[in-house]
Amino acid sequence: YSSTYPEGSTRAIIANYHSLRPDYYSGFRLFANTYKTDCCHLFFVEWAHLHGSDQIAFSSPLSNIVFPFLADVPGGTVKASLEITYDKVSIRAGRYVSSHCESLGYVFGGLRYVNIERFQRAARFNSAVFVRNTESGRFSGGALEIGYGVEAVEPCSFSLVGQLCGLMAVGERRLRQQLVNGTAPGNVKRPTETAWVCGCEMRLGARYRHHWKACWIDLEFGFEMDQYFNALKFSTAETIELAGDLGLNYVNVGFAGPYASASVRF
Repeated sequence: YSSTYPEGSTRAIIANYHSLRPDYYSGFRLFANTYKTDCCHLFFVEWAHLHGSDQIAFSSPLSNIVFPFLADVPGGTVKASLEITYDKVSIRAGRYVSSHCESLGYVFGGLRYVNIERFQRAARFNSAVFVRNTESGRFSGGALEIGYGVEAVEPCSFSLVGQLCGLMAVGERRLRQQLVNGTAPGNVKRPTETAWVCGCEMRLGARYRHHWKACWIDLEFGFEMDQYFNALKFSTAETIELAGDLGLNYVNVGFAGPYASASVRF
């Protein structure tokens, strides 16, 4: 969302952007993997889920909030909220292609289902007028992915692990929007479109392995990032005339942060 004020005889809208993003995401990952030592193949299945939300409120008598119908609503309090949900399911198969001093490198390819949903709402309240803009953007579809990973064995049962993956997804990109000006709600129809979305995934961490009876217990800590380019679309607030119309803006969506995992290999 953004605050605005009129300028000059043309009454152009000048947008001053305010950032609103979740301070953190919480979620989980369930995974299983295996490989055959005789032919060095590997197989990997993963389901990951993340969720984040945030909200903010501020007052400024000199600023107005931008909505697609360009309503002038001075004074009052602006309240905005944001919620993002991210799911991915990956099935990968690969082969170990190099080894040195017990360290391993491997290549893989696979299929992925991805679903990204972002819900945002901004509203201005004052004694006379209530204005609200609600937008829900979503991308869901399937992807082909290819990547390379490495596990560098270090002393004392530690290993350095890394993985880099690129993907190309095709799916449905949609935007649903509802505008409320006073007591008059209205739905803005945005056509659903088939979209191609590029993405990448990176993971870098350290693993500790403990041998116990007939199994290995692995504890892993590190940093990871998922990035999707032009995945969602939302109405955009730019410097425009009051008589103009807000267009659409394609938004990159990324998730990054530390992770911890535990696994048992038999």
